[in-house]
Amino acid sequence: FSFNSDRGIVINNNSDHPVSLDNCIINNNSGDKAGGIYLTNRSEIVINNSIIRDNTSYSNGGGICVVEASDIFIYNSLITANSANHGGGIYVNTYDNHQLKIVNCVINGNNEDGVYNDNSSNRLDLYLDIFNSILSQNTGYGLYNRYFDDSSKISIEYCDFYGNTISEIYNCQNYLGVNVTTNANADSCDAWYNISMDPKFLDEWNGDYMLTADSPCIDAGTNTISGYTFPIGDIIDNYRIWDGDGNGSIIVDMGAYEYGAPVGIENSEVRIQNYTLHQNYPNPFNPETTISYSLMNNAQVNLKVYDIVGREIASLVDQKQNKGSHEVKFNGSMLTSGIYFYRLSVDGMVVSNKKMMLLK
Repeated sequence: FSFNSDRGIVINNNSDHPVSLDNCIINNNSGDKAGGIYLTNRSEIVINNSIIRDNTSYSNGGGICVVEASDIFIYNSLITANSANHGGGIYVNTYDNHQLKIVNCVINGNNEDGVYNDNSSNRLDLYLDIFNSILSQNTGYGLYNRYFDDSSKISIEYCDFYGNTISEIYNCQNYLGVNVTTNANADSCDAWYNISMDPKFLDEWNGDYMLTADSPCIDAGTNTISGYTFPIGDIIDNYRIWDGDGNGSIIVDMGAYEYGAPVGIENSEVRIQNYTLHQNYPNPFNPETTISYSLMNNAQVNLKVYDIVGREIASLVDQKQNKGSHEVKFNGSMLTSGIYFYRLSVDGMVVSNKKMMLLK
């Protein structure tokens, strides 16, 4: 979606059907109320694995403008070099107990604020959750929260705020951004494990936001996925949960890319500790498919199925199993057509993830 003079995408309907934008590139669009994406939809909206860049708004929301919309989830996306009067990256003003959740994103180099929350005191039912993301080099604030009444509705964890021109964070809960402890890399951070360090992108001037080997964002995210929802793969379908520095601890990286992870979540077999997860067959399937795997030793096995945004759909195996080959049937008759992932864990360690397609 490029070079539109009246916004790239407008989503505005009052139905209960969720809307999903996956693997999109939205660039060089402009508009009076938004540049890249204008959201006034009354149902759930998911933006996943997308690049939103070089869009211009003459008022609010250069990259994404959210006005009176329902729940918005933004995963594994790059929001860069957009421009607006408020919220160069993302502008939001919504209500009715809705939430804006930003997970594993890079919001960098936008003209004005990275994220601008404009909810006023009588419209404070937005729950803002920013997690495992990098907000850097924006010419305003990294995160600007216009009104502050209830810090319980703001959750900012495992993020990197760096180099934003005016300030990193404005008007959020007390001590957010104030270094009081250290994280898994022994870097200074606040009580919610947010850091303020150069993320060290590979080549941000040419739009490459992969991390370099010495980036402080590697293995600086959560060391547990319990209670969190995020996609199985990163923006280019590398494994999202990976031990990037090789120290034996599986910790998610900040940002849209997972450093050092194997390429291609859905293609070749991946062997870790002599365990093998095979591609399901048939694939695509309708409604039943077979998932097989091999164990070189007796082990505790967990096999689960997730949707494209990381929500658990089914637990197929959760038991001790003997070494050798195993297979299990998965029936998707109650699901809608789309992409799903299955994940094999052995003795508590993620062995492999693979992608499968249900096509009805």
